[in-house]
Amino acid sequence: MGLQRRRAARDRLERRERFDELKKWRELLKKRDAEATAAMEALHDFENPQTFEPARLSRRVLRSLQDLLRGERAAGRAFVVRKVENSAPQWRFCLVIVERAKGLGQPDAQTGGPSCASASTCRAPSW
Repeated sequence: MGLQRRRAARDRLERRERFDELKKWRELLKKRDAEATAAMEALHDFENPQTFEPARLSRRVLRSLQDLLRGERAAGRAFVVRKVENSAPQWRFCLVIVERAKGLGQPDAQTGGPSCASASTCRAPSW
């Protein structure tokens, strides 16, 4: 049963003043909230070694992302990967990695400007 449904069941028990059953639901909700918090913290931790796998999302799920990226001039190729975390195996945490479009110059890491062999053949990106 999902967290929202458990909360709804708890609310029904409160309205009916069934406090013995309510105690069990409150303990279960507290446990599930702690599990969800631990899972989100683990999934958002990028300091330790990471494990990624293909996201395996359907075309229907990816359609809105594709439509959004098509409208971005600076977006080139994009990849969606799923972060795998042993402490949260049921959770799906996906990352979208977007490559810059090849038609736009890449900023130089040292100066922040365009990276080109010579200034005469280079055009600054139009961001």
